[in-house]
Amino acid sequence: LLDAMKSTNPDDLERLAAITPSGAMKRQIEDAIFENLLATDPEAALKRAKATDAPLVAAVQLAKIGASLLTSDPEKAFGIGADILAACPEKLAPEKRIDIGSNNMSWGAEPNTATKFMESLLIKDPSRTLEMTTAGSDTVSATFRDLSRKWAERDLPAYTDWVNHQSDPGIRNAAASQIVSQLSSQGHFQEAAEWAMSGQKPDPGNLYNLAIQWSRSNREDASAWVESVNVSEDVKSNLRSFLKHNE
Repeated sequence: LLDAMKSTNPDDLERLAAITPSGAMKRQIEDAIFENLLATDPEAALKRAKATDAPLVAAVQLAKIGASLLTSDPEKAFGIGADILAACPEKLAPEKRIDIGSNNMSWGAEPNTATKFMESLLIKDPSRTLEMTTAGSDTVSATFRDLSRKWAERDLPAYTDWVNHQSDPGIRNAAASQIVSQLSSQGHFQEAAEWAMSGQKPDPGNLYNLAIQWSRSNREDASAWVESVNVSEDVKSNLRSFLKHNE
């Protein structure tokens, strides 16, 4: 019914949305209104998306518009990417509890239209996309971490070159963590250790993650690295505890 109404009676959909209580049905009606606007009047769809109060809904609607422009008008698509990050500066998808077996639960986010669109921008221009995620922010977002991981997985040399040009210590440490992770997964532990200790103030999280992965491959070498690494005694003690806990 909604599919038929959005093409033949769009005004009726607006009236129906106005009288429908909040909930799943109202969201379906509003989605139908937006889809019709996107097909018939993209500028009106963009205006509606920017006026949407719910940030995650706005991000998804903006992403649909951006995806339609990625080939024909990439500059406008990147502008919409910036709008999405302004609407949702921390993360682009709601988190949910995920059963990971053995009665254990974790938190994660399923990819949605917004995350997939940002990944499309990342493929088109990775450095520009990552820099958009940090523009005007003093913190590193979950979106930055997700996109930086994807770039590192796809093209580690190019990603490493980008990291080497970062001057902000917070951004560089967060970005370097993906290099440490990739090198560790490839068994290049000595090189990973150099990256874990790089920067003005090495991130202890990078050291802990490296110690765990290294110990799974070669506990003796990992222990020797822990004893030789130039860190505070507190951090070194924690690294020893990490190794002992993961025996």
